[in-house]
Amino acid sequence: MEKILKKLREEKFLELSSSSGLGPMPGITGLIITKNKTSYYYHKYFMIPDHLKDEMNLESISEGKPISEDVYLKLVKYINENIIGKSFEDKMIFDAGCNISGEDFNIKNHFNIYNDLKKIIGG
Repeated sequence: MEKILKKLREEKFLELSSSSGLGPMPGITGLIITKNKTSYYYHKYFMIPDHLKDEMNLESISEGKPISEDVYLKLVKYINENIIGKSFEDKMIFDAGCNISGEDFNIKNHFNIYNDLKKIIGG
């Protein structure tokens, strides 16, 4: 999975990821949107409850799914207005977090931005 993620990240327009050390399935989930406007969801769990072991894999990447031009343009607008040219302090949070990254930015634990972008994407 790491090789696939590395390749996708080389072509990424935007990546949103979240991590949690709490709950029944601690791990990382994320979304990568590539420059060709294709989205990929991924997860890498550190453990799965026994009752779900036959239904889920510890790690997985979805097939690519195109995003609409409308969503893409809304993301570009949001990034240009709210991220590019601004500085963000890394916020330290234990047992949970989120990351927002693109070609020229990497923002840690700013949940308001993370949630805004997720809302635009529709997830």
